[in-house]
Amino acid sequence: MPVDHPCAPALARRSAHPPVIRPRRLIGLGCVAALLASSCATAPSTPVQPQGTGAAFRARSLDDPGLAALAAHAGFPAWPPERLDGHALSLVALENGQAVQLARAKWRVAQAAVLTAGQRPNPTLSLNPVYATATAPGAIPWLLAATLVQLMETGGKRPLRVEAARYRAEAARLDLLSTGRQATQTVDSLLLDLSAAQARLAALDAQVTAYAGLVEAAEKKLRVGEDSSVALMAARATLRRTQLDAQATAAMQADTLHQLAIAIGLPAERLLMSRLALPRLDAGLSPGFITRARDAAPLNRADLLARLADYAAADADLRLQLAGRTPNIEAGPSFEYDQGEKKWGVTLAASLPVFNANGGPIAEARAVRTQAERQFTTAQAAVIGEVDRAAEAYAQAVRSLGVAERLYAEQERRARAVETMFARGEIDRVELLTARAELAAQVTGGADARGAVAKAALALQAAAHLRPDGFDPVPLILSEGER
Repeated sequence: MPVDHPCAPALARRSAHPPVIRPRRLIGLGCVAALLASSCATAPSTPVQPQGTGAAFRARSLDDPGLAALAAHAGFPAWPPERLDGHALSLVALENGQAVQLARAKWRVAQAAVLTAGQRPNPTLSLNPVYATATAPGAIPWLLAATLVQLMETGGKRPLRVEAARYRAEAARLDLLSTGRQATQTVDSLLLDLSAAQARLAALDAQVTAYAGLVEAAEKKLRVGEDSSVALMAARATLRRTQLDAQATAAMQADTLHQLAIAIGLPAERLLMSRLALPRLDAGLSPGFITRARDAAPLNRADLLARLADYAAADADLRLQLAGRTPNIEAGPSFEYDQGEKKWGVTLAASLPVFNANGGPIAEARAVRTQAERQFTTAQAAVIGEVDRAAEAYAQAVRSLGVAERLYAEQERRARAVETMFARGEIDRVELLTARAELAAQVTGGADARGAVAKAALALQAAAHLRPDGFDPVPLILSEGER
C-alpha cells in the first residue's frame, strides 16, 4: 500500500498496538465456547458383553475385595470365615444378590433424578438474520434480530418437582432395604431347609438300618420255614420306600444348596456343604413376639414405608400440576440490527390460559395420588394378613411338634420295654427290630416337626421384618461410599 494512503496512519497505529478485545466480545466468545462444548459432549459407549458378564459371574468367590470391605464394615474379625453361618452368607447375598444389585441400581437412578429435578432451565438464544432484496442504493441489505430469553418458573414449581423426586428416591431406598431383608430371609430359610434335610437324612439312615435288619431276619425265618414270604415282601417294600425317601431327601438337599448359591450370587461350585454352619432346629419365639409383630409390621415394614413415600411423591406431583395454572414467564433482552441501525429492547412472554387451565394434568395427577393411596392400603392389608397367617401357621406347627414329641415318648417307652423283653428271651429278634424301626420313624417325624416350627418362626419374622437375634446387616448396603 502506498505511504501517502489516507488510511496509512491508522494502520500504523493498529500494527504498533495489539487489538483490544472488549468485555462484550469476551462474553459472546464465552457463550459460543460453552455452547460448542456442551454440544460436543458425548457419553462413552459401554456395551454389555454376555460372554464377559458370564465369565465375571463364574469368577466370583468369597475372597472378593468388596465382600471383605463389607465384612470389615459389619465388624467381622476375618474374611472369609472358616465356617459360613447365616450372618456371613447374608453379607454375601447383600453384596452379590441379583435382586439387591437391581434395587441398588434403581435407587441410584432415583437419586440422579433429584439432581435433574433441581436444575434450572438454560436461557434460549434466538438469531433471525434477514436479507432484503429491494433496498435503496448504498443501503445495507441485512437485518438481524436476536433475543436472549430466560424461563422463570412461577408458583414454586421447581421446589415441588424436587420434593416429588426426593420422595421417589426415598421410596427406592426403602425398596432397596426391603429387598435386602428379603435376601437375608431367603438365606436363613434355605439354611433351615438344609438343616432339616440333614436331620431327616440321619433319621432315615437309622430307619434303613432297622428295616435292613428286618429283611435279613425275615429271610432267615423264611429259610427255616418259620414265616411266610408275605412278611419278607412287606419288609422289603418298607425298606425300598425308606431308601427312596432318603434318596429324595438327599436330592432335595443338593437342590437347596444350589438355591442357596443362587440366592447369594455365587457359582454353585464355590459353595460347599462342608463349610456351612447350619442352624439348630429348636428355634422358637418368645411369648410376646407375635403381639409385637402384629403391632409393628403394618407400620414399620420398609416396603410399606416405600408405598407411603410413593403417595407423598404423587401428592407433590398434584401440587405441581396445580401450580401449573400459574403461567411461567419468559423474559430477556432483545437486539435488532436494521440496515445499519441498532435497536435494543426487552422480550416478555407468558402462556395464556385460553383453551385450558391445566385441567387434564391436574385430574390425572389426582387420580395417580388416589391410586398410590390404594396401593398403600392394599399392601398394608396384605401385610396384616401375612402376619396373621404366619402366626397361625406357627401355632399349628408348635401343636404338631407337641404331638410328635408325645408319640416319640410313647414309642420310646415301648422300645425300652421290647428291649427288656428281648433280653429276657420273651420275644424274637424280629419284634425287637420292628420296635427299633418304629422308633426311628418317630425320630424322622420329630425332625420334620422341629423343622416345621423353625420354618414357621422364620416366616413370622420375615412377615414382620423383625430379627430376634438383633443382627441386621441390611443398612450396610446403603453405605457403599463409606467403604
